[in-house]
Amino acid sequence: MRFKALFLSFAFTVMTFLGQGHALAVESCSAVFSGEKASSQVAHYEKEFEYADGKNPRLYSVLQSFISDAKKQHLQLPSDLLGTSEGEATNNLKLARKWIKNAQIEAAKGPNLSVPENKMSFLGLAASDVYLVRLKGDEKVIFRPGIEHVENSNGGRYENTDGGNITIIRKTLLAYKLNRWLGLKSVPDAWIGTLNGQVGLFSEFIKHPISDNAWSYEVHKSNDSRLKRFYDMEAFEFLIGNYEAEWGFNVLSRTKNKDMRDGEGAISALSEVDPVVIDHDPAFIPGLSHKSLSYSASTGSNLPTRYTASFLQKLKALTPEAVAEVLGSDATPSEVSGILFRRALMLRDIELHGAESIIK
Repeated sequence: MRFKALFLSFAFTVMTFLGQGHALAVESCSAVFSGEKASSQVAHYEKEFEYADGKNPRLYSVLQSFISDAKKQHLQLPSDLLGTSEGEATNNLKLARKWIKNAQIEAAKGPNLSVPENKMSFLGLAASDVYLVRLKGDEKVIFRPGIEHVENSNGGRYENTDGGNITIIRKTLLAYKLNRWLGLKSVPDAWIGTLNGQVGLFSEFIKHPISDNAWSYEVHKSNDSRLKRFYDMEAFEFLIGNYEAEWGFNVLSRTKNKDMRDGEGAISALSEVDPVVIDHDPAFIPGLSHKSLSYSASTGSNLPTRYTASFLQKLKALTPEAVAEVLGSDATPSEVSGILFRRALMLRDIELHGAESIIK
């Protein structure tokens, strides 16, 4: 019941926020802040957000605008707005037990591959087993087997309480579906199928690492329309709450990096890179990560550097109904609420900082 009420409150937030100026800010905020014991709850988050003051001033100004609205209206924030949620882990486990059946049905529609063992190689154990599978010719795909017995799967972030790599597969598919709906291709293609009789998730193999200096701070802060794919990638990862979408292992490219040079040449080379975030097991948190309050917060945990006009148009169209249509029953109510809340933060950010944050 709590999650249902929370979802409805966030849904109302998004609907009232769309296309409206600061005059209706209190109305939109009143749907985010709800419940009793308002003063103590607001004071708690006000104290938490203090860390961002001077560390991450842009996000701090957005959060403070919600706090100010809450004070005026004597309203309360959700209890799981900041940090990880054990309650969400329980929801993941419950959904995982049901979702494996959906995966099995979906796998029957997908590819049913039989691949010799020498064509498979174990890449490692992150939050689930990851295999590289070589198909005909030079084609390669990534495969994550789905573990039917949740208790015996790798527990991921909540030991054995979050549904193991069934949850990882589910979140990867959520990221893929929402990414494509937004008109982006900053996550790998993903599909469910069967490999040697084992149901699991196939995903696009991304080959090229992004060089260390490919996204330096000097380039990162550039107001340059050629970098749209990078700005869209940042915006998407924040929207889904992927607080570990950092540079390095998690961001690769479909194209090979060219040598980076200072100045205009560096931006020209970078604009040809096709960035892809490959790891989404920590995504779809209920609110914000504590990393978001830090000045050093990276892609996924921080507001995007810029917004493209095309992404903003899609963001405005991302109503609760649209989220439900795209993600269906694969997402938990608090995951949906988190998407809508971070969407509201992004729209408030644009409202506060204006056209300077938009790239056409």
